[in-house]
Amino acid sequence: MIERAFLPRRVRVGLPDGDALNEMADATDFRDMAWIKAPLPQQEFANGTGRLRIERAGSGFAIDADMDANGWMVISEPAWKGWRAYIDGHRMQMFFANEAFLGLHVPAGHHAVRIVYLPDAFVRGRAISFATAALLLAAVVTWITKLWGSHPKMTD
Repeated sequence: MIERAFLPRRVRVGLPDGDALNEMADATDFRDMAWIKAPLPQQEFANGTGRLRIERAGSGFAIDADMDANGWMVISEPAWKGWRAYIDGHRMQMFFANEAFLGLHVPAGHHAVRIVYLPDAFVRGRAISFATAALLLAAVVTWITKLWGSHPKMTD
């Protein structure tokens, strides 16, 4: 069984489209080799080692990463648009790993990694909902102000 997030022993990057899938057909252990679709020169190398502790966090994962050296992390979640990665609070670019999963380059050292699923459609819908609520609130306040101002004042 492959962990939700893992550090493969070896990594291949910069392969032409289709080559990774052909090579993956012969793979027996995806923890041994990962194919990362990143704009780098074609190469294969030993991946950085480290320890990962992962927890479910809302619509994503919180990963405590202790990296002995720079390395690629593979997150075995479908690489749908909408996944966002943060290392120590800074947004980072994610890449396709093994043609279907998420790949993230993590520098050496201790890092708090957050992976969040937040599709653009949700973000836009949330903004529209908040704007609509603000407009409705403004309309209600305006209506109440006009209504209050139109009543005759009581005098002695």
